[in-house]
Amino acid sequence: MGGTAAEPPPIVQPAKSMPIAVGMSVGTTAVGALMFATAYDTAAVYVAVPLLLVGPTLGRGYAGEAWSPALGLRLGGALTAALGAITYHWIDFKGDADQTNQDIGLIISGIGGAVFGIGAVIELATTPGAVNRANARAASLTYTVVGPDRAPGLALVGTF
Repeated sequence: MGGTAAEPPPIVQPAKSMPIAVGMSVGTTAVGALMFATAYDTAAVYVAVPLLLVGPTLGRGYAGEAWSPALGLRLGGALTAALGAITYHWIDFKGDADQTNQDIGLIISGIGGAVFGIGAVIELATTPGAVNRANARAASLTYTVVGPDRAPGLALVGTF
């Protein structure tokens, strides 16, 4: 008769899925790499490059940690590779097109590609840790509905 209603259960934020995060990163990167390696025309390259640029970051973004030092490494590598491509195709150091310009462009692009690849491997390898940290953050927060006998609002309890 005079009792209060039972407290509603706390609202728990769902945990981030490790297979989804790793699958997003590895799957997108693998498709991009396969398309790039087997590209016979520029249309395939125009699809493969964005997949390679975004792929390794997808799982970390899903976990809420899109920015990482490995992403900076990948961006630097991509810019270096682009500089090499520009050198290969358009910059003429001697006033005439010769093999030296193309060799320099290939070397710069190769260095950029290697740096990009190292950053991608690091980013793919650190995706599970990002998911674990996201789940630990979510577990430290509990959302609960305030009962009808109290002022309306939301109580947030946890460590910050």
